Amino acid sequence: MAEAQPQTTRIRPMWLGKVVVGLIVCFGFAVWSAYDAIWLYPSKQRDYIEHTELQYLGALRAEGARAFTASNASVPDPAATRRTLRDMRSEGRSPTTVEGARLEWLNAIAILHSLDALTRENQEAQPVDPTSGAPHKRTLTLYNNPEARFRELDTARQGVGNVSGLAAYDIPLQYLFLVVSSGLSIWLVILLARVVPKKYRFDPATLTLTTPEGKTIVPNQIVDVDRRKWDKFLLFIRLEGENEERRFDLYRHIPLEDWLLAMEKASPHVEAPPEEPEDQESEEPDSAPSDDADQPERSVSG
Repeated sequence: MAEAQPQTTRIRPMWLGKVVVGLIVCFGFAVWSAYDAIWLYPSKQRDYIEHTELQYLGALRAEGARAFTASNASVPDPAATRRTLRDMRSEGRSPTTVEGARLEWLNAIAILHSLDALTRENQEAQPVDPTSGAPHKRTLTLYNNPEARFRELDTARQGVGNVSGLAAYDIPLQYLFLVVSSGLSIWLVILLARVVPKKYRFDPATLTLTTPEGKTIVPNQIVDVDRRKWDKFLLFIRLEGENEERRFDLYRHIPLEDWLLAMEKASPHVEAPPEEPEDQESEEPDSAPSDDADQPERSVSG
């Protein structure tokens, strides 16, 4: 009869499948969140800014040619103007049609841009042309020619229906999703990198186990076996001459459980194992693919 050949553990397919699926889902969600946060949501909000700008310029244009000037249309200090208009609403004062449209426009801009930074940019765009009252440099809230800008927007948005803007938390929330899903993806990659290369080797003839670190263990060295987390597929073994227990993951690595139970039975220092693990072991025909079967009496933690 041929001698039993040394054996090597393999990763449990069920565990590996769960981790790979989790990695694909987390990575996919990270890509999706990045797309939303970096391109889709800003693009939607830029469209809404143009929509509210057209509404604002249209309301001001309706006031007449005298009102529709570069100085009247421009908002040199958008941060202060927005605060003033918001305070007006909070105090119960009704803004005019132009003031309401201007506030909606500034609120839309504030989702993507810092109004304080825009105010500083506007200050650098001065001085104002004394003849027309227009700044020498066009910015997001300063106009050289509001009529030309109105016609440009009106032409570009022909056939475009009403659009809705984003809430202040929409883009930050997508970045939060991106950070969380990316972190989970990195953690799963690290987990795979740590677990998959680990190999236990076992010589059935001598009941000798070789750990991934190269440490050899024989039954005579086993002085204590602790099943306090048996339901989690964890087994703790203390070896002769060592104070610290060794922790063995029986779920990820198969058929490590069979080997350790055989070594426990052969150890002269350990009492006979309880019946329950023996019954569980005998229910499985062998240590081949059937090891992957679910065991409802145990709870599996990643």
